[in-house]
Amino acid sequence: MLIAFLKVVAFVKSGSKKKKITKAERLKQLQEEEEKRQKEEEEARVKHEKEEMERLEIQRTEKEKWRKLEAKVNTR
Repeated sequence: MLIAFLKVVAFVKSGSKKKKITKAERLKQLQEEEEKRQKEEEEARVKHEKEEMERLEIQRTEKEKWRKLEAKVNTR
């Protein structure tokens, strides 16, 4: 029964010709595509978090500079 299931054939268009792939090959291809999509999403999330941390650090540095400048002006 399982062997019959795995031998079910799906057709995938490849340009002007059709290529036969088995159900197992199609499932493997779908799994690889899903893993690739998840990896890309994770990389995008990490990149966004890094950019946000850099932005917050710059903002903190600027606030610190202004605080020091205000303290210097107020002590005169």
